[in-house]
Amino acid sequence: MTYWDVLARDRANRETAAALSPILRAAGPARPTPVLADADRTIAALRETVAAQAREIAKLKAELAARH
Repeated sequence: MTYWDVLARDRANRETAAALSPILRAAGPARPTPVLADADRTIAALRETVAAQAREIAKLKAELAARH
């Protein structure tokens, strides 16, 4: 993973956090902490995040398999 890939992922993470801002609260300078006031939206957002991460992992595994 290159420096630019890390920057792109960080930007995507910030965009996701901004999109989820109605259900997130800032815990100081640390990472956003889910607020369970709307548990269904929180769970749905977390499932979307996990699915996106799973797709990224599958893509990276395929790239590694193609190289070997």
